[in-house]
Amino acid sequence: MFTMTKHKGVARHALHTIAVPDRLPHWGDEQGSRRFWKPVQHGALADTVIAACDEAGLKVTSETWHVQRKGLALLGAVEVEPTDKLNASRVRAYLDKAGEEHGTTHYHGNAFRPKGLSLVIGVRHSNDARWAVQFSTGARVQVCSNGLVITKFMDAVRRKHSEHEKLEDYVRAGMAGFLRTVPTLGSWVDAMREHALDEGEASAAILDMAEQEVIPWREVEAVTQAWRKPEHHDFAPRNAWSLYNAVTHAIKVRPPFGQVTTLEALRAFAVEKSWVPASLDIATPVSLS
Repeated sequence: MFTMTKHKGVARHALHTIAVPDRLPHWGDEQGSRRFWKPVQHGALADTVIAACDEAGLKVTSETWHVQRKGLALLGAVEVEPTDKLNASRVRAYLDKAGEEHGTTHYHGNAFRPKGLSLVIGVRHSNDARWAVQFSTGARVQVCSNGLVITKFMDAVRRKHSEHEKLEDYVRAGMAGFLRTVPTLGSWVDAMREHALDEGEASAAILDMAEQEVIPWREVEAVTQAWRKPEHHDFAPRNAWSLYNAVTHAIKVRPPFGQVTTLEALRAFAVEKSWVPASLDIATPVSLS
């Protein structure tokens, strides 16, 4: 999802040493968001996410955690792969436990094995009332380690860290959202590969990204160079997928929190420009029938 460069992450065991604030910082609206806010210990959240992966039938192959805002904010990328335990019945049981509908999209055996991608669960939250416990469905492009995000970070529950919810409830709801949306990953990539771009269209799209603040103006040159001289043969075809990866290649130098901001904006940009059909820009659940 985000790419490790010079920015060193925090080991999961070290997250347990980060104290939960005794009282809430001055953040959030004055009408009540702080009043109902319940801090979440970073290490406890990370442990619960890893345990939920096993419960869902997913094997964790790598995990990366970053903190920001003096330890108040957490960002995680958990790379997973399906185990033999992951099948339609397993997903159905998990969604039932999370109180989620099964949905209508066709489920097939390769839905959790998109070609050329490694599945990544994005996790984000903060103890200053900025973000609730949030999850996102993403991937790592195997040939280059570029990131891909197909859903924006969504609150795992309706209320931000409500005292009436348990941590396991937050995580189970977020994992259910991942299981429901991950089968569309391959469709996102296929759609962008099929969307041809000539040089003029690509240049115009890059300028549009800067104007819409998907990328800062200072990165226009780096994105343009990555588009014109791709580092990998996979991105030689002149299409939206190659341009997408030109952007994700250029932002690798940024800290992870900054990378995720652009990945979320780039996801929306791809839909706006019809690189992918609008029908994929929803939390499409899998069909388990």
